Amino acid sequence: MSVSHRRSGASATKRRRTRSSCAPGAGRVTEGAPEDLILQGAIGDAFSGPQVRFDAAARVFHISGAGRGRAAVEGAGLPAVLARAALTRCGYDIVEGAPDPAVDVRVRVCTGLPGSPRWEVVRGGRTETLASLEAVAAAVGDGVAVALAADPSRDLSSRQE
Repeated sequence: MSVSHRRSGASATKRRRTRSSCAPGAGRVTEGAPEDLILQGAIGDAFSGPQVRFDAAARVFHISGAGRGRAAVEGAGLPAVLARAALTRCGYDIVEGAPDPAVDVRVRVCTGLPGSPRWEVVRGGRTETLASLEAVAAAVGDGVAVALAADPSRDLSSRQE
């Protein structure tokens, strides 16, 4: 499968059109504007698999859970969105909607507390209140952290945990 992207137009003064090509499989090549390819399902067909799903409305790919189980997040706003992202990264399938008693992990976003937001993680009958999404990821089994530096010359490889 492949995707190519090209701009067409004879000169800089003419309006440029963007066209993409997508090979959704079986040797077929579909061409058109990226939005048309999304509407036709060509992008999703070309790249979807057992652990990858294309969200056409958001125009992003999502990695499905790696079999760790099901997780639910209760709360709203960016803290809840990022909690879902952290759980997905850790290999959980997110259960949307009403609370599901069959989830393996439940995360509640707690606001209005000192140091908010906090995340209450319920797993295996145990409840912990945590101060960061890094701590949430560690509590549910991944714990992979990303180090960001304002100064690109700063070496973060020797970061102490």
